[in-house]
Amino acid sequence: MSRREGSGSGWRLVLVLTLIGVALGFAWGIADRPVYRSTATVVVESDAQGADSARLGRFAERGESEAVARRAAAILGRDVPGADLLADTTVEPARDGGYLIVSAEAEAPDVAAAAADGFARALVAVEGDPLALGAAASVPTGPVENRSAARWAGLGAVLGLLVGLICAAVARRARLLPPVPDGAAPAADPPRWLAAGRDARIIELGPEPTHALAADEDGAFAIAPEAVPDAGMLADSIGIRSGSGPRSLAVVPAASDAAAVELAAVLAIAAAGAGRRVLVVEADLGEPALAARLEVAPAPGLADYLAGDAAPRQVLRTVTAAPAGFASIPAGEGRAGVSIAGSRFAALVDRLTRAYELVICIAPPLEVGDAAAVGDAAAVGDLVDAVVVAAGRGSGQADLDRAAELLRGAPVWALVTPPS
Repeated sequence: MSRREGSGSGWRLVLVLTLIGVALGFAWGIADRPVYRSTATVVVESDAQGADSARLGRFAERGESEAVARRAAAILGRDVPGADLLADTTVEPARDGGYLIVSAEAEAPDVAAAAADGFARALVAVEGDPLALGAAASVPTGPVENRSAARWAGLGAVLGLLVGLICAAVARRARLLPPVPDGAAPAADPPRWLAAGRDARIIELGPEPTHALAADEDGAFAIAPEAVPDAGMLADSIGIRSGSGPRSLAVVPAASDAAAVELAAVLAIAAAGAGRRVLVVEADLGEPALAARLEVAPAPGLADYLAGDAAPRQVLRTVTAAPAGFASIPAGEGRAGVSIAGSRFAALVDRLTRAYELVICIAPPLEVGDAAAVGDAAAVGDLVDAVVVAAGRGSGQADLDRAAELLRGAPVWALVTPPS
């Protein structure tokens, strides 16, 4: 399963705009009156040099003169200014030569036929020789175009769908960009991390170790991220407190000492403190640490759910040790043969992102030698809206390049490094 391309709100916007397009198109189809067209012909007799195209063009121009319009009004018995009649009537030379085509359009078929005949007779009366009446106009049996309400409703649906898709794409892009506080000038672009063809932001935490951002001496979370400038900066850069950031986020450690659990907890506390419904999922089944750090029961957990031994409600935990409460799913106890690179975990993430405003997944480290664990990390990255790579102490450019390569097409957003 590929990562989700948009949130539920984006698809609701597409649906609403499509329905609006249908309604507007249907209303236009009902209000739009049909137009009928009828044609008559005027024969141009040949002179010694023949009825050439230039000669036919001159007669066609005279056919749209004010004098012809006045005579046509008299013939039709209508007290209408000539300009109004000319607006719906045209005179053109025939392609194969020898005659002129007089076309008239009106909202009634009999009026269109009468107008075409009237203008043809008026042109002959005004110009005289070498013009003569040709084929008379017939009453059209149908409008010029099929302007039915159903057709306009279909066209409105297509246009509404296209506008909705464009708006959803723009909204999604804006949601993944960091917000600029009101009244503040945009900050200079942060340094970029260029690795294996990837481009992401670099955010450096310091001067305290990462675990000190939200932990006390006993290892329990007790410090709000607002009290630590670096943690608040990270949360605001990603946009998770304001709600303008991604709905799902993966913290992927580039090394086993990258403190991914602490980093995920800091982001969860920040978002929960802003009033958002947050869930942290520990998808690192090899080295569970979330339960101990959050002081919640370790089992049943994600591994039990993937094995089919527990329901989602049985693995959910409410974290009360943090300043702002949030939900969590610990990894659970190790189980042989259980992997997150499968449809069951993908379906769970999709279900959770519809129930919570922010879902943070902690992926396995990318530096482990186990190929299955590395595949699990990449699988987590494929399921979310954005990825934050957590660098370990002493991680070099080669390690980060390898992390970017292993993540394949995952949407890497930022690289968080510990203090140097």
